[in-house]
This record gives sequence, C-alpha cells and structure tokens, in this order.
Amino acid sequence: MDNENEKIEEHTNNKNYNNIDFENNDNKTDNKEKDQKKRNSQKYEEDQEILNQGIEVPKNVPSNSIRILKKDKHGDVLSNISYNYLFKVSLIGDSSTGKTSILLRFIDNFFTADTKSTIGVDFKIVSLELEPNIYAKMQIWDTCGSERFKSLTSSFIKTCSAFILVFDLTRPKTFSNIDNWINIIKENTSPKFLILVGNKCDLVEQRALEKDMILDYSVKHLFNYMEISAKNNYNIERMFKEVGYQLYMDIKKKEKENVKPFEFKSNNYSNIQVHLDNEKKKSSCC
Repeated sequence: MDNENEKIEEHTNNKNYNNIDFENNDNKTDNKEKDQKKRNSQKYEEDQEILNQGIEVPKNVPSNSIRILKKDKHGDVLSNISYNYLFKVSLIGDSSTGKTSILLRFIDNFFTADTKSTIGVDFKIVSLELEPNIYAKMQIWDTCGSERFKSLTSSFIKTCSAFILVFDLTRPKTFSNIDNWINIIKENTSPKFLILVGNKCDLVEQRALEKDMILDYSVKHLFNYMEISAKNNYNIERMFKEVGYQLYMDIKKKEKENVKPFEFKSNNYSNIQVHLDNEKKKSSCC
C-alpha cells in the first residue's frame, strides 16, 4: 500500500513539474512573439520613414514644404491667385473603407461615423502653394466602391493623375481587393503616383492586418504606404501633401527633360495640366 502511495505521489509531482515546464514554455513563446512584434514594429517605422520620403524626392525638400492655403467645403479656391497647375486625385477602394470620411476630415475638419455611401463620384478642391509663388489646385475625387458603380468609376479614373488606394485595417478583404482596384486603374490610365493607405489605425483592438505584411506588399509594388485615421485626424494632411509633392516632382522632372507641359484649360482635366504664366500665349485659330 505504501508503495502505491509513493508511486501516486511521484506521478503527481512529475505532473506538476510538467505543468511548470509547459507554463515556462508558454511564457517563453509569448516573450518571443512580443520581441518579434517589437522588432517588426521598429523595422516598420524605419522603412516607413524611407517610404514616406517618396520616390526620387530630395531629402532637403520634404513634402511638408507644401502649404495648404485653403480647404473649402464648397470647393471654392482663392480668387486672387494665378494657379500654375491642376492636379486631379482620386480616393479609390472598397465601400465603407472611409474614403468620404477622409475627404470630410481634410476639407471640413469634420468626422462622423454615420456617413452615407457615395453614389457615383463627388469632389472637393484645395489650394496648394508648392513653393514660393508656385500654386496648384488639387481636385480630390471621392469615388463609390460599390460593385454596381465600377463601370462609372472605370470611365472616370481615365482623367486622374494620382490615386489614393484606401483599405480598412480592420477588414482584411478590403486589403486583398486592392489588387482588383490596381487592375482597374492600369486598364484605364497610366497614373503618375499611387499611394497605399490603411485607414482606421485608431481601432487598435480591432486591427486585423499586420504592418509588416502590408509593408512587404507596398515595397513589392513600389507604393508609398501610410496609416491614417480620419476619426483622430492622424496623417490626413500629411498624406495629401505627399500626393501634391510627388505630382509636382513629376512635373519638374519633365521640365528638366524639356517635355512640353499641358496647357491649362478650365474645362480640360487631362492627367496633369500646366499653365506657365510667364509663357507668352501663341495665337491659334479655331
């Protein structure tokens, strides 16, 4: 009987030791995962700074050098300024990713969780000072992400020069659908600039997409990537400044290569239109 009790006690002790080992292993696994997430986060922040400088952007001329002169909910611009450029930019992506909220936050500094789905397309205008005495009007178009409006969206994007690809960080499907939106863009136009944007970064507990996976995707496709929050007004203005800066850099590059710019016309919204005030107008017929 004593021998049996000893065996039972020995078995119980071994079981307790095993439980301790399992607990230790679990703690070690948790610590490794935490360390890995910390390393991924540090890597992301370092790579993010590189990406946010943009492609072929001089380090001594950051996008923050751009000044936003006016954001008006009625789409008005400053009448006393002679504009040099017109940029047409489109927010594109699945429904309910926050495209309308992004535009409302940027233009009106307003946020509501009860925004209605966009029907067709809508736009606002903002005035930018790219550098001293160089001005641009930026048309920002909010497109519908619904399947039934994709034909309208496809015909519309032919005239856009830059695209802000928006997905919801809490809904993985909106990220996987980015490929579909890229295909639609490439089928209809050759954009000057694309930026990938993860909205709703304020919803930390509901986040369903890892930063390193998104960053790998953006690097693979040579996209700038930025995380924003329309609700908290995080990175909204910085994102639009980046878009304006990249489009301006594209124009300056063409000017250096002696590529003749487009003439600005009020009813002509081709990719990037330019009117140089100091250039004498040539007489033309018809």
